[in-house]
Amino acid sequence: MLATGLDRSSVVTDIEFLPLSSNHADNSILSSDRIILLLGDIRVTGFGNASAVLYDGERYQPYILATKSDGSNGIIYGLFSQNTESFSSQGTFPQNCV
Repeated sequence: MLATGLDRSSVVTDIEFLPLSSNHADNSILSSDRIILLLGDIRVTGFGNASAVLYDGERYQPYILATKSDGSNGIIYGLFSQNTESFSSQGTFPQNCV
């Protein structure tokens, strides 16, 4: 596992730090007014595949499910938004980054 809740076979293509309109519970990993959005072909333990997953510092929540016309998993490579901080990669992220 890369982090508790994600399968090692997950492919993360982009990480976005998004502001929140209402805070989540405090934790030592992430400011309560921010959330992390992971994009790619992400396998969430106990759920399956998702194209976008939210992480609040404690748990992963599938957010967007995309499917290609042939029925295979869709992959989101990036997000355009005025209020994000992006850490895009064409390769993979180090394990301690996710």
